[in-house]
Amino acid sequence: VQEIALLPRTFLIDISADRELTTRPNPEPSDAAQTDDYGEALSNFQKLWVGRLGTMVRHTENVLTAEITGGLDSRVVLSLLLSLRQHFPTYFSRQLFMKSNPSQDDDIRVATRLCNVYRLNLNKTPPRGTLGVEYYDPVARWWDTSLGAYTPIYLAPRSNTAGHFTVGGHGGEGHRSYWQIDSPHQKLEELEKQHPSAPGRQAMREAFDSAKELLDAGYPGVPRTVAHYREFRDRIHSGLHAQNTVRLQPLSSNTSYMATTLLSADALERG
Repeated sequence: VQEIALLPRTFLIDISADRELTTRPNPEPSDAAQTDDYGEALSNFQKLWVGRLGTMVRHTENVLTAEITGGLDSRVVLSLLLSLRQHFPTYFSRQLFMKSNPSQDDDIRVATRLCNVYRLNLNKTPPRGTLGVEYYDPVARWWDTSLGAYTPIYLAPRSNTAGHFTVGGHGGEGHRSYWQIDSPHQKLEELEKQHPSAPGRQAMREAFDSAKELLDAGYPGVPRTVAHYREFRDRIHSGLHAQNTVRLQPLSSNTSYMATTLLSADALERG
């Protein structure tokens, strides 16, 4: 999009006191966090996120809403919450609220069974909280932060609710091949065959070539379709609501990627 530039996910941005911007590659994790064992990497992921969730629920006035569909991604979140209940003294009946879309028959059926088995609230209204001190115009907020959407406009809430958090399975597609193609360039070639005289054809190819260079440099060993999802769609899809509410997204974290990086390309392709 003209006048919008996204920092690559594998980079950091530094802003000096004089407002000068510089970028640098995201440093490698410390030796203590690195491992060649997949099971150990999963354990590191679990410990980190249970600790983060535990820090949140230690404040008994805080409320956590967890999205559950019954799919693989939301079950990762559910497993973290169940581990949390084992390791932290929590008031789950007052602090944890599971949420599932009633209009999705398969999702709500599985979510209901899971919540019944583990004695969790489902689709109950969380207690009203205190609105944050910052208020903003919903339309202006959408204009400033939304890079892509399934509808023409997303109206953001006017303010965050202090002490309310949401955790969900966003980012799960970055651990498996979401696209049913071998590479992003395969989709480009299909479009070029269908529309050989389309305006902007050369600019589109240059954009695809630039994206390939970025993915090759930033995601060594990761299948191109998986890397493309992490770098682009995941940031727009998973990052949208995090602009307006405090969201915890374990499957979009570095620790989750460190674990799946140890899997073979075939395993990532299969999901």
